Amino acid sequence: MKKYQALIDALPYGPSFRFVDEVVSADAESIVASYCFKKDWPVFQDHFPGNPVVPGVHLTECAAQIGLGLHGLYLLREQGETVEEGQMAFSESHMEFLKPVYPDDILRVRGDLIYFRFNKIKTRISIYKGAEALVAKGFLSGMIVF
Repeated sequence: MKKYQALIDALPYGPSFRFVDEVVSADAESIVASYCFKKDWPVFQDHFPGNPVVPGVHLTECAAQIGLGLHGLYLLREQGETVEEGQMAFSESHMEFLKPVYPDDILRVRGDLIYFRFNKIKTRISIYKGAEALVAKGFLSGMIVF
């Protein structure tokens, strides 16, 4: 079992809406995880047929699941909370999309914590494709309720 698999399993999403493949690292200040939108994903049939691109809303959701959901669950567990599954409430998004993301691109999402208190979390997000190509950045906030 992967080191952080229990965190991924605690996300309140089914497999078709869970946009996390692997958590690379997590600590009190940041989290890094990866995801790949596979070319057989049904959205690609209709989002620019013939030249599919990952929709920005799904990139934002991927970043929120990692930077808010997973990092928040990690921080709660570090504080001694027993959290098997939490509901996520997404409250704010300020994203800037810099380059397109295509099917089968492997993404690395980094969330750098701005604050976490009273189960409310705000993070600075960076999404990279390939070695170090920054494709999106911004700020997200939300809360975990359980």
